[in-house]
Amino acid sequence: MKLEQLYYLMEAIKFGSISIAARENYVPQSTVSSAITRLEKELETSLLKRTNKGIFPTENGLHIAEKSKQIFSLLDEIRFSVKSANNKFSISVIAMPSLVDTVLADLIAEIEKNDEPLFIDILTDEPGSILKNVQLGFCDLGIIYDNEPFRYPDLTYYPLFTASYCLFVGANSPYYHQTSISMQEAMSCPHIAYKTEYEKETNLLTKLTRSWGKPNIALRVDNTESMRRIIAKSSYVAFFPDFSVHYDAYVKSGLIHPLQIYDADLKLYITYIESPNFKDRQGNQIFLKLLKKVIVDYT
Repeated sequence: MKLEQLYYLMEAIKFGSISIAARENYVPQSTVSSAITRLEKELETSLLKRTNKGIFPTENGLHIAEKSKQIFSLLDEIRFSVKSANNKFSISVIAMPSLVDTVLADLIAEIEKNDEPLFIDILTDEPGSILKNVQLGFCDLGIIYDNEPFRYPDLTYYPLFTASYCLFVGANSPYYHQTSISMQEAMSCPHIAYKTEYEKETNLLTKLTRSWGKPNIALRVDNTESMRRIIAKSSYVAFFPDFSVHYDAYVKSGLIHPLQIYDADLKLYITYIESPNFKDRQGNQIFLKLLKKVIVDYT
């Protein structure tokens, strides 16, 4: 059994895909697949369920991944002890892209300004994946938005602020010069979807827009910067949280105009989460203290 095999198992479970795990680690898909297969043969058990919709951990796979996390946590403590010698606390954070562009950007600026003793590794993903990564201990903490806060009893929550979705449209959209739009009109526009939006029932936008049916999905991308660039140059649209408007360069330049939805409740709750199953570090406490400070501008 090698650390590499355990690592690739954790990565495959984290991303729900062997191909994505390979891409994110800059290795061939065969490298990840063969490492997991060898581990399964050595342990004489199936660790992953492979389906057309991706991979899912078996009970043994989930157990091995949790134990592997403990092993890698010990390795992290070794690295952490080195960083601590330089008075730095290392933590991993996972959040929605719009939160990285706004709240976390402000927090990082605060760290630099006050020379705070934090080294942060930031990942971006969808709420479902963020929850899974924190629950399994792949990340120390997460920041998500949801419309049903406090429904995960195995996680520690700290509510940050509330917001609502608005519709981003570019100058080529017939709605560009309006200030608001109906939900029916918004859903009829050609949409750009972020990852699994409007596909998975657990996705927040899927749940919030379900009453109006599925929007006209023109294309699907995996990063929000591409979404905004395409919107600015086309008639495509997409829902974005309204708190991001004041910090968005495309909005400030007039390339994108945000429209309020006047006849639908698209409220979301921005929340900090931790798993009580994993040891709380001093770095988490410092992070939360800074987070409380920067969100004042969002409330």
